[in-house]
Amino acid sequence: MTPEDVTLLALAAITLTIAVITTSRNLIKTRELNSRLEDSSDIVEGIVTELRTRLNSQDGKLMDQEVKTEILELKVARILQYPIKSRDVLSRPQRASKPDVDVVQQLVERDITSLSVTSVKANGLTETEQEILRQISVRNLTTKELQSSLGKTREHTARLLKKLFDAGYIERDQSTKPYSYRLTKKD
Repeated sequence: MTPEDVTLLALAAITLTIAVITTSRNLIKTRELNSRLEDSSDIVEGIVTELRTRLNSQDGKLMDQEVKTEILELKVARILQYPIKSRDVLSRPQRASKPDVDVVQQLVERDITSLSVTSVKANGLTETEQEILRQISVRNLTTKELQSSLGKTREHTARLLKKLFDAGYIERDQSTKPYSYRLTKKD
C-alpha cells in the first residue's frame, strides 16, 4: 500500500464516519419529531372529542329550547283563538301590537286549567289526551313531535294516539313518513 492509498482510505473512513454520524443525528431527530407528532395527534384528538361532546350538549339544549318554544307558541295560539276579555286585564294597559307577556302567561295557565278540568269531566279524556288534541288542533304533528312536547315516552305517546285514533278524535295522515296526526274532520 502506498501512502496515497492510505490517505484515500483515511479520507474514506472519515467521510464514512461523518455520514454515519449525520445519519444517526437525522434518525434521532426523525424519531423525536415522530414522537412529538404522536403527542400532538393525541392532543388534537382530545380537543376534537371535547368539542364534539360540547357540540352534542349544545344541540340537546337547542332542541329542548325549540320544543319549549313550540309549546309556548301552541299555548299562545290557543289563547289568541279566544279573544281577551277586558276583565281579564283590569290593571294592565293594552298594547296594540303585542299582548303583555304576563297577561298571556296568566291566561294560558287559567285557560289550560279550566279546559283540562271541564273537558275531562265532559268526555272522559285525560289531561294529556286533551293536550294532544289542543296541540293537534293548531297544526298536524308527528308522534315524535308530540312525544317531545309532552315529555312522555314513545310508547306512552303511541298508546295515547292509538286510543284517540280508535275513539275517532284524530286521524292519521299515512301519505307522510313518519305519519302525522290531525283532528278528525266533522261533517
